[in-house]
Amino acid sequence: MKVRIWKKWRKKIEKYLIPSKRNRYKPHLLRRRGAYAACVAVALLFLISVVQLSFITRNIEFIAAVLPAVLVDLTNENRYTFNLPRLAVNQDLTVAAQMKAADMAARGYFSHNNPDGLTPWHWLNKAGYDFEYAGENLALHFSDSVDVEQAWMNSPTHRENILNGNFTEIGIATAQGTYEGETTIFVVQMFGRPVRTSQASAAGITPVASPEPAQSSGGAVGDVAGASSAAPVRQKAPAIVEVLEETDTYIAVARAEEDVVVAGAATLAQDAQGAQAGGALQRESSIFERFITQPSSTTRTIYTALAVLVALVLILTIVVEIRVQHPSAMFYGTFLITVLVLAIYLNQYVISGKVLVQ
Repeated sequence: MKVRIWKKWRKKIEKYLIPSKRNRYKPHLLRRRGAYAACVAVALLFLISVVQLSFITRNIEFIAAVLPAVLVDLTNENRYTFNLPRLAVNQDLTVAAQMKAADMAARGYFSHNNPDGLTPWHWLNKAGYDFEYAGENLALHFSDSVDVEQAWMNSPTHRENILNGNFTEIGIATAQGTYEGETTIFVVQMFGRPVRTSQASAAGITPVASPEPAQSSGGAVGDVAGASSAAPVRQKAPAIVEVLEETDTYIAVARAEEDVVVAGAATLAQDAQGAQAGGALQRESSIFERFITQPSSTTRTIYTALAVLVALVLILTIVVEIRVQHPSAMFYGTFLITVLVLAIYLNQYVISGKVLVQ
């Protein structure tokens, strides 16, 4: 049965893609009907991507629920490529990102500092995230998650945030608003590393029982991600902060030894295990979520694959039987490649538009 199915498909592949005596060295893909059918397929794919983009802009609540997980995966994939540990999602960071995104959407600005001069770190403090290192990436005109991540990676400062080894946690949020008279989606990506030391015992500090966690003004519990029942407890000492480095996208601070967080043995064991796991890829999003948030990049990938396929068939048609040349096959092959290149251009620069980063 399997052999019969394979023979059937092999005949179809040979008929449409491979020049041979059976098709008179003229694959059906490079004939009039084949070329027209391919153009119809290109148009249908284009229409599907437009419908997906329309769905995204009209269903911001759904996108706000699934997009952060997809962008977290894309960020961790980039870090994995450079052998960096994955970032864990932290609820306080997510709350801070959501407050910043909502502020930009409500007031129509696109900047790290809001019109009142509040810095990104204001939102981290408001969410109750006590950080040792922190960073922020912004994006505007979202239509495709891959395009957003690629725009960040193409920018040296944003790329530095994504590939910064000091960061251990991440929070991403979106909000729909108006910028320069155009309805758009704001994306905020925040990075952090909570204040915590594994040298607590070396400093002679004994872990104590954890009190009930206080609710932050952003609605999130103000403790660090991954805390066990032996939760970290901040010692009551003056918070002395020294800024080591600060740009419009990144800040690094050092805290005095008196102002430390004490971690229980279980928490320190989790830290060691996480460091040992290193760059292990763990998905936050499903295949469906990745597909629905990547309409443009998915369509471009299919177009590119089709263009490569047509080019290979055209080359085979010319090379396999050099004595038998078919001007019509060359015409339709060149025509299809031109259509696909035009479709890729329209998909990337007209339909999707350009992602702005800050």
